[in-house]
Amino acid sequence: MERLQLTITYEDKLKERNITALTTFEKQALISVFVQQLQNQNRLCCDKDENDLAVTEVDRFGFVKEVSCNRCQSIMQTPFLYTYKEKLRQKHLTSILNVKHMPNVLSAVVQQLRNQSINNRLCCDNDENDLVVTDVDWLGFVTEVTCQKCEQTTQTRFLGTYKHKLEQESIAFNDKDMPNVLSAVVQQLRNQCTNKRLCCDNDENDLVVTDVDSDGFVTEVKCDKCQHNMQTPFLHTYQQRLKQQDITLDYKDLPNSLSVIVQQLRNQSTNNRLCCDNDQNNLAVTDVDSDGLVTAFTCQICKQTTQMHFLRTYKEKLRLKEITKLDKMDLPNVLSSTVLLLRRHSITGTTCDKPRCCSNNVNDLTVEHVDSFGFVTEVKCSQCNEPWKPYATTQNGHTKESSMNLTLDQEITSAGTDGTAYGTML
Repeated sequence: MERLQLTITYEDKLKERNITALTTFEKQALISVFVQQLQNQNRLCCDKDENDLAVTEVDRFGFVKEVSCNRCQSIMQTPFLYTYKEKLRQKHLTSILNVKHMPNVLSAVVQQLRNQSINNRLCCDNDENDLVVTDVDWLGFVTEVTCQKCEQTTQTRFLGTYKHKLEQESIAFNDKDMPNVLSAVVQQLRNQCTNKRLCCDNDENDLVVTDVDSDGFVTEVKCDKCQHNMQTPFLHTYQQRLKQQDITLDYKDLPNSLSVIVQQLRNQSTNNRLCCDNDQNNLAVTDVDSDGLVTAFTCQICKQTTQMHFLRTYKEKLRLKEITKLDKMDLPNVLSSTVLLLRRHSITGTTCDKPRCCSNNVNDLTVEHVDSFGFVTEVKCSQCNEPWKPYATTQNGHTKESSMNLTLDQEITSAGTDGTAYGTML
């Protein structure tokens, strides 16, 4: 029988305490919540088998406080969980529904604390078992935790306002996903700002969630100090497009994916501008590929739509060659190096050197070939259909591996100094 030993020893402890008011359902829920918390903390024990556990202590309400492992005799407690339960009880918020969701709430709080930290640490020992819940709100959501070792108290107000907004809009959303959504929003807000600051004090705990969409994704936040409202439409339209095409990406990765697009746009622009007002907040994602790469977007001010053709064909060639060692943030830099070398070694200073074409539009280029290191070795102009080699081979027939680690200026400066001929027309 599942959890036979846990159930028997739990019943024994309830009898010792003369606790008879709990139903079978309530007993199962109280055992489950303790086991779930141990699993979330990766602390089940030596062989990670809950059937080796026995209940060794319960409180006067029947809540499991301690278990032991019959194999290694380890004693395990969950003060983080227990103090949460006590805060709920003190505020008359305890119910079986609350109890069942407590481990997920605590997991969300722990992830939020890590996201808020510069070094991804919780506190002095980086051990969530040192944490205790010191306050909850009227919904029973954790708003404050304290480390028992260093006595540092941390607020999770931003996360709490998100939970409130979801409750207010009657939207069901996975508690564990909430911190990653907030992390994505915070990173996007920083990316949108030239100095990477969130607002007046640059503290995400000053932020409150003021709006969500019908799926529960954050669409607006406000700084409680200066009352400044901030939106992330570029991020929001990206998430919407992913959902429409049934593509699942980690929320925390979304801002970096958009940064790739922004960097590529600036690189292919002659004046380093995104569009008419140079503000990525006015961009809306209109299409993505099967992997979630943005392939088209529209400026909501001038209504101009831009296709990310050059980037898309480059990514496709990397996929076909099974080249995965390039970080996606490197892709725009490789393409920028390619374009600059094309223009540098073109008679007309354009991306296409054919007299009857002379196109200087980066998005007219299609990546035809890449080498084993991911460098573009051949492109084609879609206007004249002529191929062009931005990176020719060295005298011994190989492209330099070391050039992948050079900066763009170093790459251009070193071009042609060791027998390498760049920009050779086929």
